[in-house]
Amino acid sequence: MKDIVKSCVFFKNLSDEDIAKILNISHKIVLDHNEILFTEGSLALNLFIVLSGKMKVFKISPSGKEQILHIMTPGDIVAEAPMFAGLDYPANAQCIEKCTLLAIDREGFKNLIINNPNLTMNILSAVSFRLRNFTSLIEALSLKEVSGRLASYLLYQKEIQKSSKIELPLTRTELSKYFGTMPETLSRVFTKFQNLNIISTNNKTVTILDEEGLKKQAWGT
Repeated sequence: MKDIVKSCVFFKNLSDEDIAKILNISHKIVLDHNEILFTEGSLALNLFIVLSGKMKVFKISPSGKEQILHIMTPGDIVAEAPMFAGLDYPANAQCIEKCTLLAIDREGFKNLIINNPNLTMNILSAVSFRLRNFTSLIEALSLKEVSGRLASYLLYQKEIQKSSKIELPLTRTELSKYFGTMPETLSRVFTKFQNLNIISTNNKTVTILDEEGLKKQAWGT
């Protein structure tokens, strides 16, 4: 557990003593597949580190449509924004497989930040990265067709996984919710990319065969 905590962007370069202080204001929780961690509007008393499993952070529209905002995997921080603003959770969080999480007390964590400039800088860096991802998602949903959204997503996964062979963190159904479209539409785009020899697929593994072709799809050219 200590190694996963130290791998978090919030806590990189912190001393073992500082990590111990964080663990002292934390407790571990285990949630089953489909179990809810928190709901939109509930009081934010903790932030969380995913130790194992995967979670989705999502919102529900007035019409009942689900929009996935983030997929959280081991080492990711969940609910950092309301932690510092003293606000309610702005979205919902649910396990998409069995999860183990570390829940960090809000008030105790705020006290640690006051006395640790390295921690403060790490948090600013992490929040900036999250904001960049939000900007990309908003751009994709508002400006791009589904083919552009999928192409951009695959290129992003290639970047973070550092490989042309990508393991998708989501099912096709979950991906369609992330892109704000229907599963049938997304399936047709996957088929289109395969017919163009841009990608090949094997279950949740996608291999990028033509990166330039994928970039053209992402840019709409």
